[in-house]
Amino acid sequence: MKTKIYAGLLFTCLVILTSCSKSNDNMQNNAAQVAGQAVSTGNWRVSSFNDNGVDETGNFAGYVFVFTGSVITATKNSVTVNGTWSVNTSSVKFIIDLGPKGSGNKPLGDLTDDWRIISANDTQIQLKDDSNTEFVTFSKN
Repeated sequence: MKTKIYAGLLFTCLVILTSCSKSNDNMQNNAAQVAGQAVSTGNWRVSSFNDNGVDETGNFAGYVFVFTGSVITATKNSVTVNGTWSVNTSSVKFIIDLGPKGSGNKPLGDLTDDWRIISANDTQIQLKDDSNTEFVTFSKN
């Protein structure tokens, strides 16, 4: 009798865990789709950038970002830098390449990464890197 009860409880737990996982996957894939669609219109800015607990948002002051096709442009004081961007819905990644990371390409190189999408809507996209030490938020102007 106890074996049947335990088997029934185990089966119920597996069903619940499986359905939660699928629901979470669907929510993440939806966030990736929303992110890709949302950035395709309008001008964006970095409203928050945190690197290993240090707020570096001010480094991006004055930059305007435009995402067109697969090209991202970052403009500040009439100087424009072009890069690439894409969204991978299966891995829920927002991929930005604005050149190499490092002191010679700051601050734009800090955005070069395969970012995991935390959340996305028409006016804000929150991203984090895989090591959870960098977080960036793009907000629509």
